[in-house]
Amino acid sequence: MRDVRDLNMPSLSPFRSALTLVELLIVFGILTLLFLIMFVVGREVRYRIYEIRCFSNMKQLHLAVICYLNDNEDIFPAYLSEVFPYVRQYDIFYCSIWYALFGEGKSFEQLWKEARHPSHQGRYAYVPAITNNLYRLGPDPEGETRTVEHPFEYYYAQRGDDIPLIYCWCHERSLNDPYNRFDVKLVVRMNGRAEKLILPVAKSGYEAKDPHEW
Repeated sequence: MRDVRDLNMPSLSPFRSALTLVELLIVFGILTLLFLIMFVVGREVRYRIYEIRCFSNMKQLHLAVICYLNDNEDIFPAYLSEVFPYVRQYDIFYCSIWYALFGEGKSFEQLWKEARHPSHQGRYAYVPAITNNLYRLGPDPEGETRTVEHPFEYYYAQRGDDIPLIYCWCHERSLNDPYNRFDVKLVVRMNGRAEKLILPVAKSGYEAKDPHEW
């Protein structure tokens, strides 16, 4: 005789355990949303790691420049690569984003040795060299010199320790700015202060500001 308890139990059918089309779409939508969230958050975290690494590199280079100044009667190195004896590491002269995009899989030492000019040994922008080269006009057509030998020292004397020393230009990325109205620069100043600058893109050469004016 059949047990009464068996009459109250639902029948277990293999077709009942399968997911319906609506349930599959809901699961797929949830997984897609989670993937998008992880992608966006992961990208922001990755850029943040790049920024922290760049700031760390530039602060080490800043300390090396200070040591160079102490050993050379407060004369700035002509190029940032001249402080290599104070750090003895090739990798801190290169931005991680620049290396990922243009390093071609080469070692940092190989990139350093293949550079054709001291200004190409490393990929951080060195403001003293930029300023000096910008204002070193050379002889005019009449043969009279218009050379300004060390303009950065002048600006340093005027502005003091707040003047920018090193900056990284490789962190240009979208700021919800489809018209490219802003640039992103990571800057370390003479006093060691590190900051992220969002600068408006100049519409003309007359509106452009040089790095020592930031």
